[in-house]
This record gives sequence, structure tokens and C-alpha cells, in this order.
Amino acid sequence: MPDKPFRTHNQQLKILRQRGLGVPTNGQPKRILERENYYNLINGYKDLFIVPGTSETYKTGTQFQEIVALYNFDFELRHVLLKPILKVETHVKSRIAYRFSQQYGHDDYLKLANFDLGGGSRKRLKYATEIVQVLQRDISRQVIRQGSVEHYMLRFGYVPLWVLINFMSLGTVSKFYSAMKQTDRQAISKVYGMSDDAFGDVLSLLTLVRNKCAHSERLYNFYSPKIAIQDHVVHAQLGIPRGPNGFVKGKQDLLAILIALKILVDPSDFRRLIGEIRRRITELDRGLKVIPSGDVLSQMGFVENWKQLTSI
Repeated sequence: MPDKPFRTHNQQLKILRQRGLGVPTNGQPKRILERENYYNLINGYKDLFIVPGTSETYKTGTQFQEIVALYNFDFELRHVLLKPILKVETHVKSRIAYRFSQQYGHDDYLKLANFDLGGGSRKRLKYATEIVQVLQRDISRQVIRQGSVEHYMLRFGYVPLWVLINFMSLGTVSKFYSAMKQTDRQAISKVYGMSDDAFGDVLSLLTLVRNKCAHSERLYNFYSPKIAIQDHVVHAQLGIPRGPNGFVKGKQDLLAILIALKILVDPSDFRRLIGEIRRRITELDRGLKVIPSGDVLSQMGFVENWKQLTSI
């Protein structure tokens, strides 16, 4: 594969013009590329503006600022979604630390016997062993970073779970939950009116989106091929059609994230979230000319009546 040669910002903009993109000559596009990076902006957000069947030809009339509008929308979308996800993360950490410490003690989270070993199942044993190893690594990393972790290790020789869990990633928390005994998982998931397996799927999907938000990755067309939330009454209430494998939307996309957050967060927080997204979509609509904002919503997995999530 040939190397990609270095190109100046002016050369990059010239190529975009040759491909049919309307690029102003007032210096603003160059300043934007200097701030945002060509790869992140153009390669990340051009797809909806490209003529189908081509790889680099823009739809007639497409303007540079339209790509910027989609880029900015995605930036705002990440920030809007991250806040309620962080709230869920905090609540779940609190419930897991409380339940586990109540059942087994605040310092017994490194004992395999306190996890689901599946009656001798090699798969469950491997899973429990791996989460214990992750926790040991977390303690090793955090002991020189966090004063509270250092304090407990030096004074008591261990870190209580309710302290350590604050420094665990949502991915680790999700794995910890999945490794817990079923009765413990059920004690947590019933708080949210879900089965233990369904709640585990939600945590896994939220972890993927949380990481995208935290690392400034493209989000609007998020789709998880391997993880899906389970069917919920909300899917039926939105009238989402079914296919051979269940509901065709709201399972592995951003609509699924909204459905999960509707279940998990306070109703007032959820209404605020929907209001924020609606405002961002209105702003996006003003910045788009060649494509409708509906094309973006389709990529997000949104159905036409998605706004009714606040009232069902």
C-alpha cells in the first residue's frame, strides 16, 4: 500500500475543492483544520455528504461548513450523553460496593469464592480469575496515584471496596458485576426493574459509549455489532417494528442508549437530556443544506417519534 504523503492545509483544501466540496477562501477553513485535524474532521464526518457509489465525490452543493456542523453536533452530543452516563456509573458503583461488602466484607473482593464460579465451570472460573487480576492491577496502579489508596494500603494492608471502586473504570465495574454471584446481580438489577442478564447488557453497551465520549471518538453513527440491550416495553411503546431477530432499532445504536438511560436515570434528568438533544438537532438543522438532519437521526437509530420517550 503506498504511503500517504504529507500535505499542507492549503493543499488539503485544494483537494477538497477538486472533489466538489465548496470551500470558502476567507481563511476560516484553514484555521478550522489547524484546530481540529483533517483526519478527525473530514475523514470522520464526510460520509453522509459523499455521492453513493463513489469514495471521494461530494454531493452537488455540499459546503465545508456543513461537515463542520455535523462535527460540532457530534462533539456536543458526546458531552450531553456523558453526564447522565457518569451519573449511572456513580450509582451502580455505589450499589455494587454496598451489596458486595454487605455479603462478603469490604476487603474480600480478591477471593474467588465470593464470585460466581458456575459450579465448577471453567468459563466462570476464568472470568472470576480475570476480574481479580484486574482489581489487583488497579490497586497497584492507584497506590502511587491516589492518596486514599496509599493510606489504606500502608495502614491496613488493603483497600476497602467502597474506596477502590471509585477508581475503577465503568468497563471494570461492568465485568465485576458480571462476575458476581447471580443472587447478588439480581439484588442490584431489580432496583432498575431488570433481569440480571439484561442489566449486564446495558452496562456493557453504556461502557462502549462512555469510552467514545471520553476519548472524543465519532459517536452519532454508533452501532455495536456484538452487544445489544434486551427487548423492553419501551421498544413496543415507541412502535418500533420487529424483524426476524427482534426490534430493528433501539437495540445496538444510540436509541438503545436513550432507552437504557430512560430506565436508569431520574425522570427529570432524562427530560433534561432529551431537551438538550433536541436543541442540538435544531442547531444542526440550521447548518445543513444538502442533506436533511433526518439522515443523521437515521444513523443514530432514532425512530420518528423518539421524542415521546419522555412521556411513555
